[in-house]
Amino acid sequence: MRFRTFLLLSLLLAGACRSASHREALSVPGASTVIWVDAAREGPGDGSRDRPLQSLGEALARPGPLTVRLAPGRYAGPFVLPPGARLEGLGTGVVLHAGDDSHTVLKMDEGGTLSGVVVQSGQWGLEVTGGSHVRLERVGFSGQRTGAVRVESGRLDVEASRFEAAPKATVGILLESKSPLPPGSGAMATGAERLATAPAAPGTAPRQVAEARADAGADPGQVAEALADAGTVPRQVAEAPADAGADPGRPAGEAPPTGAEGTRAGPEFPRAAGEAHIRASTFTGPYRRAVRLRGADMRARLEDVRFSGPATAVGVDGAHAEVLRSSAEGGQAAAFSVMSGTLILDEVTVTGHEYGLSAMQALRLEVHRFTSVRAQRAGMGVSLSRARLRDIVVRESGSYGGLQFLGGDLDVQGVRVEGAGEYGLMALRGKLRLRDADIRGVRTADNVTGDGLHLRQVEADVEGVVVREAQGACVLAAQAARVSLRGAKLEACGDVGLMTDTLARLDASSVKIDGAASALKAQGGSELRVESLDARGLAKGFAQAECEGGTQVLLKDLRSEDTRGLPETPCVQVLSP
Repeated sequence: MRFRTFLLLSLLLAGACRSASHREALSVPGASTVIWVDAAREGPGDGSRDRPLQSLGEALARPGPLTVRLAPGRYAGPFVLPPGARLEGLGTGVVLHAGDDSHTVLKMDEGGTLSGVVVQSGQWGLEVTGGSHVRLERVGFSGQRTGAVRVESGRLDVEASRFEAAPKATVGILLESKSPLPPGSGAMATGAERLATAPAAPGTAPRQVAEARADAGADPGQVAEALADAGTVPRQVAEAPADAGADPGRPAGEAPPTGAEGTRAGPEFPRAAGEAHIRASTFTGPYRRAVRLRGADMRARLEDVRFSGPATAVGVDGAHAEVLRSSAEGGQAAAFSVMSGTLILDEVTVTGHEYGLSAMQALRLEVHRFTSVRAQRAGMGVSLSRARLRDIVVRESGSYGGLQFLGGDLDVQGVRVEGAGEYGLMALRGKLRLRDADIRGVRTADNVTGDGLHLRQVEADVEGVVVREAQGACVLAAQAARVSLRGAKLEACGDVGLMTDTLARLDASSVKIDGAASALKAQGGSELRVESLDARGLAKGFAQAECEGGTQVLLKDLRSEDTRGLPETPCVQVLSP
């Protein structure tokens, strides 16, 4: 009996001492089978650590849930990952490639994980379909002809990965809906359509607004170039964007929502068919768009992502994207763009690029703690959009100004513009609520503009503004604009402190002007009303006014030692306090 017991124990111990690497290649019901693969191995293997397989394709053909561990080497595809499989690279130099650039390197139709590998070449690096959940951990993509990752449906999680563009690569990560975009939803079409039918502002004669019906595209600057103000004399404003304020979906005469209500209102988004969460990753090289979303059922969230070299970092067309704690540099188009969708930015910095941000007909645009440095055109170009902007910094922007707003409904607070070309902030049509703006050093190349605040055909409510060293007007209201200005400090205004033109009306209070050619200028049948005005350091006198056409200037509680221009100008009235 004792001998039988001893024999039984011996057999059990012998089984327990079998090779651990052998057990790893065995399938246990309900558990993942671990298979080892080494492309450099010679001779047959069984998939264990000691005797790995040579072929990755053979490993992926094994049944059951799989964890495949790859030794450094090059593995020629294309590959299809089985449901729920995990592919792990061991060390550096684990490369998956298509073998033929016309194929996709890896397809994942039913979920799985890719970790510690480099995906090279191919038409696409990875395609995700079938509504699956795919995870990428420390994965590199390079050399794809079209793009690195394409998501048609399902969820993609990306962590600590890198994307390097081939010279002609189109996109890093593409989320594209199966459903076509609704007709007219894209801004490329809508902008042009609206420009073609845009009415002039009330009371504005054809000579005052020469509307060149050029295609606006997704570039607000092209809208600006399409219009030239032909009749505002003597102040010719060279870049007058087209109508951006009308909403064809709103009944005639009904005002759009303003402020936070306007930005947060909007249609419900459908449940996401495809989504991506991208964290702590980098995109380098000349992608046209590093991340692109197309379709209302596509969503993405990016955190701690760095873009260096893509023309556009994130492009949204009808979809929903959120970008947090990220940066973009070295591109030639708008760093972040949205057309007919939603874009939320928080703690984002852009260096260079044509625009830091471009928005056309955005259903929802929310931007917090955004910085643009050395934009080729403007720090922001926002058209036909509902936007809520907070804590915006623009430095050394190009000839389209610091901030360029064309229509829509904008709620803006906490703005700092330094060293802008032509305009500090330009707004045409629509509605603008502006609080706490500091605009400094606006230059002009042709002595035509150079305005701190340039407001035309817009309904604007402005409070708490500082403008310093604007070569033109510190504040201009023109072409039937309706502007309320409170608490303004205007210093070193090259031409004039406050100016109205062409049927505009500016109601201002608590204004201090320190240094300007003139404190006030009015012309073109406009109205300028100022209560509580301090003015000093005026080189050419206090007021200039052309009284033809019903121009009026009304002043109350005026404090200035220089009153040149007041007694001899009949349309200027100084009221008793």
